[in-house]
Amino acid sequence: MIKTGILLLALTGLVACAKTEQARTYSKDEVKRIVDSTILSKANADSIQNARDFEIRKAIEIRSRMDSIQKAKKEKK
Repeated sequence: MIKTGILLLALTGLVACAKTEQARTYSKDEVKRIVDSTILSKANADSIQNARDFEIRKAIEIRSRMDSIQKAKKEKK
């Protein structure tokens, strides 16, 4: 009985706090603006991350290429 009362009280609280306003509808222009801004922010974040990754990868690649070039020069002598 007490559990049922607590359950009903909790359910009543949830229903009272539930969102009752109408769902917002967006126009085509609003959707396009929101999507464009989201894509632009993601593209900017991706390009910053790509630049960081490129610098790290470049350092690794250059080091290994220089080692192989120096090794080839030593083998020729």
